Amino acid sequence: MNSIDAELEFDFKGERFSPCVTIDLDAYFQADKDITYIYDLLAQSIGLNEHRHEYDVMVMHDVVFSQPQGFAQGFVHDGQVDWQGLKQAWQTNIEKSEHDEVLELAKSHFSEQELADNPKLLQALTLAYKQNKKA
Repeated sequence: MNSIDAELEFDFKGERFSPCVTIDLDAYFQADKDITYIYDLLAQSIGLNEHRHEYDVMVMHDVVFSQPQGFAQGFVHDGQVDWQGLKQAWQTNIEKSEHDEVLELAKSHFSEQELADNPKLLQALTLAYKQNKKA
């Protein structure tokens, strides 16, 4: 699983809150979410919503990230995430996975020589594959 833990601590009216969640990075990037989504997940984990005063206090604190799993390893340093690098790595991982799937499918219908001689064939199959996934 490609994931990362997010947590923070804050006090509100003498009460200490310490929400922590594990973020599924595949779902996060597929849905094109941002940091607001992470705060929402943290709030939900302790029973808050964006209409509560506690939420307003919570978002004034920095989220600390840890426990990167899968492709997220190497993108977390001192509790912070290189989001640009992580998203790029995720995208590269998705593209490679899609390419490998299309290539396996193509090899069941065409010889390796046919695919090598017709690179546009593999490109067309990849495009069709991506269009089918969107539908």
